[in-house]
Amino acid sequence: LILMAMLNTAYHAHYDAPRFFYQIVPRSMEKFNLLVYTSFMAAAVVCSLIMVVGFLTFGGSANSLILNSYAAKDLLAILGRLGCGLSITFSYPLVFNGFRTGTFALFKHSPSQIQNDLFALATVTFTTCIAMVMNDLGFMVAFAGALLGSSIIYVFPAMMHIAASNNTGDKVGPAYYASYGIAGLGMMLGVIGALVSYLKSFTSVLD
Repeated sequence: LILMAMLNTAYHAHYDAPRFFYQIVPRSMEKFNLLVYTSFMAAAVVCSLIMVVGFLTFGGSANSLILNSYAAKDLLAILGRLGCGLSITFSYPLVFNGFRTGTFALFKHSPSQIQNDLFALATVTFTTCIAMVMNDLGFMVAFAGALLGSSIIYVFPAMMHIAASNNTGDKVGPAYYASYGIAGLGMMLGVIGALVSYLKSFTSVLD
């Protein structure tokens, strides 16, 4: 269950999908579907490959941040840490922009540039403070994957489909009722995954 929660983080960019769709030239669902299928498969392959190689190398003693399992002076590990740092630095604006846009849209507010800047400053400060006090990356990945991943992957799309069906009056069909099941399943997986992640990291209940 913890592994599934961690794997969920590979698909946290769902909220950028509309932006990607509107940037396709010429725009078509066929091209968008090809982009989605290819991206999902690539993400699944890369994450699975890193997970398998890391476990085969270190077994049960593997650190939650696999690069920390290597010697501090290992040249390839140093390059890997540098690559991770660059990846986080340059991908953060993409992730943050979707988060900020979605947050303001949720409250139906059109922000000024100053409000955008203040929101960015507050968010970066908050996340940096958490990063400075947390030393168990495995817990953060599993906890965020369980709650946020389950919501983005299962709950929100199902709720959007239900709302769209209600607005159009199209409430008949297996897809409509399946959305309720998917949303419920996502909520259950999110709560259980978050609880198990907490118990595993901070208690001895599951040992």
